[in-house]
Amino acid sequence: MVRWYNPGQLARTGVKTVVSALFGERADFRAMEALSQKRVEHDCAAGEGDAWVDYVSDTGDGFASTYAVASLLGRPSVEVAVDGAPRALPRGQVLIMGGDEVYPTPSPAAYALRLAGPYAAALPFEGGAADEARPTLFAVPGNHDWYDGLGAFMGLFSAGKTIGNWRTPQERSYFVLRLPHRVWLFGVDLQLSHDLDRGQLEAMLDIVRARDLGPGDRVILCTPEPDWAYRASEIEAYVPTHLDALREALRARGAAVVLQLAGDLHHYRRQSDATRRRHLVTAGGGGAFVHPTHTTPPGPYDTLGGTYTDRVSFPSAAQSARLCWGLCRFPCANASFGITTAAVYVILGLVMPPAEMPPGPWYAFLPLLALDGLARVRENVASMAWMALVIAGFFAFTETRVRWYRYVAGLTHGLTHLCAALAGGVLAHAASDAAYAGLLALLGGKSWIHDRLAKIASLAAYVLSLGAWGYVVGAILFGAYLLGSVRLFGRHGNEAFSAMRGEGYKHFLRMRITPDVIEVFAVGLNTVAPAKRYAWRDGRWHLDEASALSPHLVDRFEARA
Repeated sequence: MVRWYNPGQLARTGVKTVVSALFGERADFRAMEALSQKRVEHDCAAGEGDAWVDYVSDTGDGFASTYAVASLLGRPSVEVAVDGAPRALPRGQVLIMGGDEVYPTPSPAAYALRLAGPYAAALPFEGGAADEARPTLFAVPGNHDWYDGLGAFMGLFSAGKTIGNWRTPQERSYFVLRLPHRVWLFGVDLQLSHDLDRGQLEAMLDIVRARDLGPGDRVILCTPEPDWAYRASEIEAYVPTHLDALREALRARGAAVVLQLAGDLHHYRRQSDATRRRHLVTAGGGGAFVHPTHTTPPGPYDTLGGTYTDRVSFPSAAQSARLCWGLCRFPCANASFGITTAAVYVILGLVMPPAEMPPGPWYAFLPLLALDGLARVRENVASMAWMALVIAGFFAFTETRVRWYRYVAGLTHGLTHLCAALAGGVLAHAASDAAYAGLLALLGGKSWIHDRLAKIASLAAYVLSLGAWGYVVGAILFGAYLLGSVRLFGRHGNEAFSAMRGEGYKHFLRMRITPDVIEVFAVGLNTVAPAKRYAWRDGRWHLDEASALSPHLVDRFEARA
């Protein structure tokens, strides 16, 4: 799994995020697509019987989680218990990838290693098989796919290549699929702007008009992020205008958007309207670390022209809350992150005035130390500047959707680290003095050269001891902050759960399209076998018998007009 708190990884991802955001506003690849003659519509309506379509999102993280889901998607069928009886669900003729196909950032090598490799092994290429006998794969790009301007994504999914035995006939970053029984699937590209561009909207409306979509037509809308959830949250000014225009155009013509699918949040969550015929489904369980479900504000959501109520979550809210305790292992699970806190503590220790052991009982140590440290800081402008910088850093990190939480939690978190750095400074000064005196005693005198050597040793002891203190205590405090935030206040769900890199609670959707309904099966895995349990034999990965995957039915529902 991606080590999100590795300092190098944090820096690389941060740079790509900033660069892509800056250039994405001014150089949108979708504008060039609009000028091309490449296809948007694809006919997947062959046959008169029921059709099966698979959906998976947020793939391409760790091997164990990604391959576990891919291996189920590659099987001819998956057997689960439905209403107490075993039922075989056949593999879909079409596989939709709903966004964020690779983590942390895209490149041809990353796609090959983290996505194409596991999926090709899960369903190997069959030479000589007719194209129509092989399943097809279409992919919607998510924000992580856009971090290189969509270059690597288009090179994999829109170049006529194969991924194992899946064909990729897609030609643009967005598409419209004609499915049997007057069902249409719209896969839209929201780029980093959270909305369709004008060219994409016009291309899709042209298809709507040309195919005369109207009463009797059912639409599945696939977006890379659940705009309904983000609208209902505290994110300000989240209004995807062109996406709303597409929905309104379909509604005005009488076509029914009966199912909306999205990823981006790495859990399963279904909201349904009062009739339980139309549904909003977040299904980001393809391989990335699990996201919490207990932090999402409960419904009902008055959005998208209706009232939608929570029906099913996976993991459940209770399971999600229990998973938070994994943050107790934050310093061990993110060992390299301590380098960051160690560096911050050392810098603070070098620029802040030396702290002294305050008088008084042990339980008053930290408050007295903080008061003494703040009093000394006012005498040093550089110390004041560094303190302000540290506090500003924690303010920037603190979740910004609620202003009061940012002020209270950001200030508390920053001051806690400042107090810890002061306490570490007391210990570091003791170590420094001991090193100075010890080396002088060892050298047997106090000549000029001996004094200089002892001072160098004293400085080294100060830096090393304060760095060690910051490495351990700083990481513990950071993990404790994340635990308290997500467990008690429902904040920092992404930051907290990415630190744990949870491989469990993965899932995908398998949909049966009939003349009357779209029957949806959410197939889940509570746990996945670690990578070391796999062995490569006969051109495929094999699990030992004790670690066999145990798929089960997470949810089953019907979408209808």
